[in-house]
Amino acid sequence: MSAPDKLKSILQKIEFLSALKTHPLTKVFQTKYFLERYHDVPNYKLKIDYEAIAQHYEFKTNHLDFSRDKEVAMFFMTCSYDPKNKKFTPISDDSMGVMYSYDFKLGILQNIHSINPIGFQPFSRPDKQKAFSIVFNKNLNFNDFDFVKKEEIKLTKELCEKYYDMFDGGAKLFPKDEISELAYEIQNSNYISKDVIEFYSQTSKISKKMIVKSLEQNGISITDNKYRFNISDMEKFNKNLQNIINDLENRISPRGIVYPL
Repeated sequence: MSAPDKLKSILQKIEFLSALKTHPLTKVFQTKYFLERYHDVPNYKLKIDYEAIAQHYEFKTNHLDFSRDKEVAMFFMTCSYDPKNKKFTPISDDSMGVMYSYDFKLGILQNIHSINPIGFQPFSRPDKQKAFSIVFNKNLNFNDFDFVKKEEIKLTKELCEKYYDMFDGGAKLFPKDEISELAYEIQNSNYISKDVIEFYSQTSKISKKMIVKSLEQNGISITDNKYRFNISDMEKFNKNLQNIINDLENRISPRGIVYPL
């Protein structure tokens, strides 16, 4: 990736995360305690892993995607994605696919990577994909680790079409919502907001003048406007928002532990 393209991708990710922090579900997570009905246990708020969520909405990060559901992983191995037409197709060419299984317990004990169980989040895509992410350092090879199992699988027509149909061509794993729509808008736009340039200049210690010059030389406009979620049906949105909150409350509960005498 060229330096201008890298700069653009960094700024686009910041645009996305800045907008994500204004989403009503983000505000719920920041303020709501999810164990209030259990009076004998400590109460907790839930953490949003912004960087890992950006990864799952196709922004460039140093995270590597995993799933705790083998069927989901099989879909991604057996189907290829066409970014131009925004759709998956079964591979079905009898080539060999590779499935990596990661033993999280051993990985954690050996303290090689930072592991993020991001599936349990208020946003639909990571949840549907049963998502984990691993913060992956440079120059590391999965094949070198004893807690990673590599399996080669022949990508037959029958196998690939099975998983394509199982997840409705990917629609069940990539639900359309205001977050995915905003991510797509940012990734395909040619403007960056002044606020994001200001923020990145302060955190990176790169002058605003140099950032603006690089962007303008590569056809990127600078604007006062910020990216915002496009919610056309507010009543439907609020109803869905409450359903998500209710679902989270029903799924979160303390687990009892019995110690032997």
